Amino acid sequence: MSASSDFAVGRPVCVIREGELDLAAPPEVAWPLVLDIPAWQNYKKFEHVSGPVGGEGELLALLKDEPGSGKTPYVARTALLQPGKRIIWKFVRDAPEPGDAALGIVDFSIAPAPEGSRFRYTAFYECVTTDGDEHDWARQRATYHGNFSTLFDTIMPKLQQLVEDATA
Repeated sequence: MSASSDFAVGRPVCVIREGELDLAAPPEVAWPLVLDIPAWQNYKKFEHVSGPVGGEGELLALLKDEPGSGKTPYVARTALLQPGKRIIWKFVRDAPEPGDAALGIVDFSIAPAPEGSRFRYTAFYECVTTDGDEHDWARQRATYHGNFSTLFDTIMPKLQQLVEDATA
């Protein structure tokens, strides 16, 4: 059995973060704000590269400047778009070093809720470490988990505030 070129050989560090957030606006008001990612997340770069703008297959070049995010440029492809309901993006490093593969999947959805909308999110991130012992791997894993916590604890209140400001 050989490793696929889509997977680096080594020990994966995987982080999954999921949750939900109540937004004080109906889905038709909140959804466009959810999709306005630069309005609630800090990006140094958020540029269309190819594909249908705002549609499935769109490719974006990204560089994030947010506490808990890495400093590596990424590209993201819109893998699924259900307008007004759900979007899934696949992220990969823009120019990875050989054997330094990383993959991210982000799934955002929105549904009606008694006080407005319920925003649900799932984020999966995987990188592969090829050196170090069990202690090094555990330290790297703890770092990624901490970074994800910091990131989501920073951006989710910004989204909530953006929706509140839009409906005030």
